[in-house]
Amino acid sequence: MAKIILNDGLKSINQEVQIVATLASSIAHEVRNYLAAISICAELSEKQLSNIRERVKAASYLIGNLQLQIKGVVTGKPETTDFKRCSIVKNVEEILEQYPFKEGERELVMLGIERDFEYIGDPILTNHILFNLVKNALRAIANAGRGTITITLKPDVKYNRLTFRDTAAGIAKEFLPKMFKLFESQSTAQGDTGIGLAFCN
Repeated sequence: MAKIILNDGLKSINQEVQIVATLASSIAHEVRNYLAAISICAELSEKQLSNIRERVKAASYLIGNLQLQIKGVVTGKPETTDFKRCSIVKNVEEILEQYPFKEGERELVMLGIERDFEYIGDPILTNHILFNLVKNALRAIANAGRGTITITLKPDVKYNRLTFRDTAAGIAKEFLPKMFKLFESQSTAQGDTGIGLAFCN
């Protein structure tokens, strides 16, 4: 009789152990699910933080752009004390990396680079010139609902050329004589100040 009771007791203990083991397994499974969700959220947060950092960088770049525009327009020409030998390909690559393109805009910019050439100047000012040209061209493309941008570099014996061309609606013939004048713009209704091309000039 004692043996039977002992066996029944062991069965009872084994059942309890199995229940606890099953419960532990279920808890572990649920915890792992939560940890997986936390891990995914952490990855997404890191991506968001990276995106925020890029936006801050772009905003800082825009502020610097505005400061340089104002300085350049007011003085009529940039200071030449910081001029140095620069790579035009590096300028183009930097502006395409730094520009805050909206979705689908970067694909509109095409490059035609035969080979790099150097110039004497300020790479920051050159980047701001390219920044303004990209901004104006993308605005024109958005207004026209069509178009692409082509940046071509062509070294030559006499002149090295950087050609910037977009295929949107173009510039009205009557606006051509004043397109580089300060506060003149075809897009004043959209908030354009007419400083960008004056700065480029």
